[in-house]
Amino acid sequence: MLWLLPLPDDDMPGNGWEGLRTAVPPVCTVDADRAPKLCPRLRDGHVLLRVKEAELIGVRGTLHPRPGEPGLPTEDALVLFDSPDLPFVVARQVVRELRRCTVVHFAAAAL
Repeated sequence: MLWLLPLPDDDMPGNGWEGLRTAVPPVCTVDADRAPKLCPRLRDGHVLLRVKEAELIGVRGTLHPRPGEPGLPTEDALVLFDSPDLPFVVARQVVRELRRCTVVHFAAAAL
């Protein structure tokens, strides 16, 4: 499967793209060619990966405190499927962990 991802805002982790967690869905080859020209976020730099394994590992969403516990909801929390917090999250996106990645194309931000 192909993944077209914007470059991270912070430094790249030591293991590169391997094990990256993302809510971005895979992309077809036609859209992989077209999207960088149309999407401002991708124009700031992007990578096209061929991924052999993309396991569903959790969800990203609003995590609410458990009943009777004080505190406010946590926005944009990553909750893994095996977490005891899973019943208390309102999910917005499913998250995958990308494995066995090969870089097909890399484009740095234009200065």
